[in-house]
Order: sequence, then structure tokens, then C-alpha cells
Amino acid sequence: MTPTTSAAGRLRAVPLRRRYSTGRADLLEDFFRPCLAAADRYDRAVGFFSSTFYLLVGVTIASFAHSAGKMRIVCCPRLSEVDIAAMREGYVSRAAGGGLMRELEACLEDPVGQAVGHLLATLIAYGTIDLRIAFRPGVMGIYHDKVGIFTDANEDRVSFDGSANESWSAWSGAANYEAFHAFSSWADPERVGEDVEYFESLWNGREAGLEVLPFPEVVQERLQAMVDPEGIIHAEQRVHAAQESQSEARSLGRPVLRRHQRSVLEDWSTQAHRGIVEHATASGKTITALTGAAEAIDAGMATLIVVPTVTLVEQWFGEAGKFFGNTIQVLLAGSGHNEWRTGANLRNFLEPGARRLVIGTIDTAATDDFTTRLSGLHPLCLIVDEVHNAGSPQRRKLLELVDADWRLGLSATWQREGDLIGTAAILDYFEHVLEPVYGLKDALDDGFLCPYRYVIHPLSLTDHERGEWTRQTVAIGRSLGAARGEVTESVLQQLIRRARIIKKASGKPQLAADVLRESYREGDAWLVYCDDTVQLRDTRLAIEAVGLRTMEYHRQAAGAEEEALAEFERTGGIMLAIKCLDEGVDIPRVDHALILASSTTRREFIQRRGRVLRRADRKYQAEIHDVLVDAEGFTDASSATFILNEVARAREFATSARDSVAARLVLDRWERRLVDLGVQNYRGVATDGLGFEEDEGDN
Repeated sequence: MTPTTSAAGRLRAVPLRRRYSTGRADLLEDFFRPCLAAADRYDRAVGFFSSTFYLLVGVTIASFAHSAGKMRIVCCPRLSEVDIAAMREGYVSRAAGGGLMRELEACLEDPVGQAVGHLLATLIAYGTIDLRIAFRPGVMGIYHDKVGIFTDANEDRVSFDGSANESWSAWSGAANYEAFHAFSSWADPERVGEDVEYFESLWNGREAGLEVLPFPEVVQERLQAMVDPEGIIHAEQRVHAAQESQSEARSLGRPVLRRHQRSVLEDWSTQAHRGIVEHATASGKTITALTGAAEAIDAGMATLIVVPTVTLVEQWFGEAGKFFGNTIQVLLAGSGHNEWRTGANLRNFLEPGARRLVIGTIDTAATDDFTTRLSGLHPLCLIVDEVHNAGSPQRRKLLELVDADWRLGLSATWQREGDLIGTAAILDYFEHVLEPVYGLKDALDDGFLCPYRYVIHPLSLTDHERGEWTRQTVAIGRSLGAARGEVTESVLQQLIRRARIIKKASGKPQLAADVLRESYREGDAWLVYCDDTVQLRDTRLAIEAVGLRTMEYHRQAAGAEEEALAEFERTGGIMLAIKCLDEGVDIPRVDHALILASSTTRREFIQRRGRVLRRADRKYQAEIHDVLVDAEGFTDASSATFILNEVARAREFATSARDSVAARLVLDRWERRLVDLGVQNYRGVATDGLGFEEDEGDN
């Protein structure tokens, strides 16, 4: 029979080198593309599942698929310690499925990865690709071999082995330095024959020390749902479109959005550009909002971003500069930025179509002077960061008086505790909570936040403090009785005064010093949350008495806040702070938090936890140290609400922590105290509503 010579002479027509390495050859163009174009079959054994996706990025395989080409790929999912433990116990399918699903979902976070995922699923559905997984049962190691074999219609073969995974970073030459050797069946039949025999043995599960399985059903079902109904060519076109979109974003200096960011903006669009983004700290709310602002500016809208503090005005100004470059003009408003007050400057600056952006504090934006200048301005886009602040009585004027066409609110916890009127005002204005809601567990699971340890430090009140607590509890009971159970403004003030007994407990400064003397190490970055300047001063003196240096961050620091933050970012150390560091300030250097005082609102402790969990270089784990008044010291049923609030907060901290065994033992003991005080089903009681908002003034 005369050999077939079509497809450019098949593999014998490909000019081959013995050795390929980054820098000496274009691995993709000189080797991979021409071999794939000449082949009918491609067999590949590689280290990681995610690499299988990124092989397809930039590699045209539609013609390979339409000419009935077949790929067989054996790979290994990256497995967690939990997966490996499950494998050791024999739960192979479950463990492998979990690891593969995480790899798949991680790939789909990236816009190109999402398009590639659809292409991969479509290629599998059309029979072009067959995937199997390999692992080492009973041991910690993974399958890490790398070999590939191209076969053409003449049964000529080219095999290769070396360092390269099936990843874009390996084949593009733009990232990893890779090298491999290539062999042909006509020049080195023995070597190629060994590679062919090895792959067939691997594919059929005959290799000693390895187990090879089809993909678990859970992954197959996920892939099946991703098949492009219009076929391989359309799926490939989606990859190219995603690449072009990503390239365009990068050319403009803008970050590529993650899946939850893209999805929430898509929902914003379907909801007539009105809604609240409820996403966890460090999940990218700022970039999400700036992308929304860019969409509004491109649509010719006047655009206003409102934030809680002057520190955040400066931070947003910096982020906007990186995002937009010099393509727009920005005007700042509030806390010393007063250019907007000059005549009709604000109105003229926000002229629709002028590609301009105003960033201001909410306290300035809610004034009559500011809102009057915006009256009747259309089309207008209003973006409110930490949108829960907009529900307070004074700040609600912004929502009442500014009739924005597009409305976007941002907050990890937008509802106002103990303030149904303020919460309703926020929802009435923004109309929708956008999908997806993206919580702290999501951010931890996806790696946007750092894993953490949680440690409880119990503190006993003095006899005087317990007596004062009891006295005020009795007074609150009488007031509630007189008000028929309604939490009036008078009762609210009584609750705040009683809460301050706990916040200002006299033993906290010395306990903070003891914790830091025991746990602080050179190079750590500790953030110590205090209630007020008096507690901060006492804590500073106690810490310095044990030989440790401190820094301070609070509004009374006479303009030195930014200097202190800059030093803290450079060197670490011990930073004493009051509430003004809670909302949005980006200090990823922090790796330890010591909470001396916390309000009863769920939002505050979520913000404080998020502050220490932000990712940073060489930051692999964080620690949260929580000073809680010991529930064992309370014996009356009227204290049950307080204990319930503290336990519920601490339980939430402990639940998401990597290491919280000691803290859980403390909480178990305190929960038994709740039972003793007659509180049942305490784990089913939500913390929402147990707290109350304490709105700050201008920052």
C-alpha cells in the first residue's frame, strides 16, 4: 500500500530538533502547532488538570477536531490534604471529584478560562478529547510524569518528554523556562516505541503504583452543562473573543474581572442598573464598581462615587487613577477638598458626556449644598461604597434628594442592625440585592482571603463593673417595660451605655500587653482595636511597659494617620487603632489582629476580620486574638442576650478558622452557661437584630 502523503506530508514533513528549550526555540510555533496539524492522534500524560485547559488557549484545534482527530489525556488533579486522606480511606472517586471540581471552578474564574472550559466540554462531547485521571493510592505524592505522542495517518509518530506541562505558561515562552527532547519513529523507533508502550499501559491502568480512572460523574455533569450548543467552531471563537477582551482590558491597564465580579455587573445591567453588590471584604468590590463607573462614563453619564471617609476618598482616587489612567478627569469633594463649592463648579464638572468622575465623602454628599447642585442632573450614575452608611437619618438625605438614573451600592453587610427604617430606605433606593451574593466563606475558598487562626482570651469584669452592669440591666428592663418592649431612642442610649462597660473593661489594656509580650515577634504586623482614645492611651502605656513600641491611627492623631500607616506597611509593628480603620482601608500587611473592643453589630466584626485576612506577599496565615468578657461571670437571666451576642459572634469567627480548637472549647462552656440561664436553641438564633448601629460623624 502506498503511504498517505496529505496534510503537508504528515509528521515526516515537520522539521524536528533533538532538543527544544525556551529561548532557543518557539515551543508552540516550532514544535507543537506543526505536529498537531500533521497528526490524527495526540496522546498526552501530564501533571495537572488545570494545565489541560490552558493548553487550548491560543492553540487552534478546530481543524484537528473536524478531521476526526482524537486526543487522549491522562492528568492529575491538585488534591488537598483532605482529598488525600479520603483517598487513603478508599473514597477515591469522591476525593478525585472534589479536587477536579476545584480545579475546574478555578479555571472558570478567568474569562478566558471560562471560554476554554466551554471549548473543552464541547470537544469532549464531540469525542475529540478523552480524559482520565491518575493518582498514587495510599501515598502523599502525585502523578507527575510528562510525555506526549503525535501519530499521523501513516502511523508515523513523534514523541517528546521533558519539563513542559500542558500550560500556556509552559508553551508560550512568556513565563516558564521549559525544555524537552523529541524523537521520531523513523529515526529512533526504539525510543518512540517505549513511549507508546508506556502510554498504553498507563491509559489502561496497568502501571504499577498508579491508578487511572475516568473522570468522576460530578465533573462529567459539570462539563456536560458547559457544552456549546453551536459546536466546536463557535466554542473556539468564544475563546478568541475572550482573549481579545482580556487583551483590551490589559492594554487599558485595567484588571481582568473574576467570575463573581462579571456576574454581578451582568445582573446590574439586567436590573436596569440598580442594585446592591453584597460581596465580602477583599473580593474586589472597588474594581467591580470602577468597571461599572467606566460603563456609565462610556454611556455619557455624569458619575459620582460616595465613600465613608476622607481616607477612602484618597484610596479610591488612587485606584481610579490606576484604572482609568489619564482618560478621565476626577474631582474630589469633602474633608478639605472644596473646589466643588465654587459657583457652579460641581454642576459644570459633571456635565453629561464630559468623561468626568466625582469622588466624595458621604457626609459632604448628603448636605443640602451638595444635593441642590445635583438637582435635575441627568443622566447620572451614583455609586455608594459601604452603602449601609447611607441609611442613617442624616445621610438618607442623599438618597431622598439625588434621583440617579443608575444606582450601585457596595457593602459586605448592607443591612443596618436595629434600624429597620434605614435598611428599608437603602433597599427602596437601590431596589435589588444583586446576584451573586459572595460571602466570606466564598472568598476564603477561592483564595482571595488568607486562612487564619482564632484565639479567645477570656477576661473577667471587676466587682464594680459587674455591679454597674447589673444596675444598668435592671434600668433597661424597667424602660423596656414602660415602652411595652419597644427599643425607643432612650432605651437605645441605655443599651449603648451598658455595652461600654464591656468595651471599656479595665483589665483589657494589661491583657493586651500580656498577649503581645507572649505572641509578638519581630516582623509581625499587629492591629489592636481599641474603643476610644482613653483605652488606646492606657493600652499603649501597658504595652510599652513590657518593652514593645506602638503606633497609633485615629482621628485625633493630628494629621499623622497616613504617615503612621505608611510606616506600618513598610516595617510592621503594633498599630493601635480606633473605629476609623474599619471600613475599606487597604492594609494587607496586617497579619495579626487583637480585638479589645467591638460593637454589637455583626458588620463591625466582619470588617475587622476582613481587614486582617487580606492577601499579601509572603503572608500565608493570619491570627485573630479576641478579648471576650468571660460568660462564667454572669449569673442572671437578663444577661443572656449579651452572652448570646458574644457567643454567636465568636462562633462565626471560629467556624471559618483553620485552627480554633481552644476557642471552640471556650464557646462550648459558655453555651452551657446559656442553657443554665434558660436560653434554648441558641445556635439557631441569628445575630442580626441583636446589635444596633452607632453611626460616626464626619471622618
